[in-house]
Amino acid sequence: MLAQAKLRVDARAWDNVELIEQDAEQLTIDRDLDGVLFSLSYSVIPNPVRAIELSWARLRPGGRLVVMDAGLPDNRLGRLLGSVSKFHLWLTPGDPYTHPWDDLQGYRTVETERFLLGIYFVCAVTKPT
Repeated sequence: MLAQAKLRVDARAWDNVELIEQDAEQLTIDRDLDGVLFSLSYSVIPNPVRAIELSWARLRPGGRLVVMDAGLPDNRLGRLLGSVSKFHLWLTPGDPYTHPWDDLQGYRTVETERFLLGIYFVCAVTKPT
């Protein structure tokens, strides 16, 4: 993923983007960040709440923390997939029961949108200025 992101950054000559490979649960960075994105990764992090805590601490005021991932929707399809969860776990490596909107609600108001029958979602929180 980082190799693909680097190609995009280079192609567009973005000089304000730095790509970092690091364990999200052990984030060590010495400066504030404009934004943090968990892209199809939140549900596979063993302790995602810890990753959120560390990321939030380094997020500058006005910065955004965004989680884009997939999981079981709260609808008929989710109940059907939940009943065959072994099959769902075979399809995706992550935990289909993660709810980042719950993990983020203690920080600020969470904006959430769902896509593709509710399976994919984007959650965002903006740090107060």
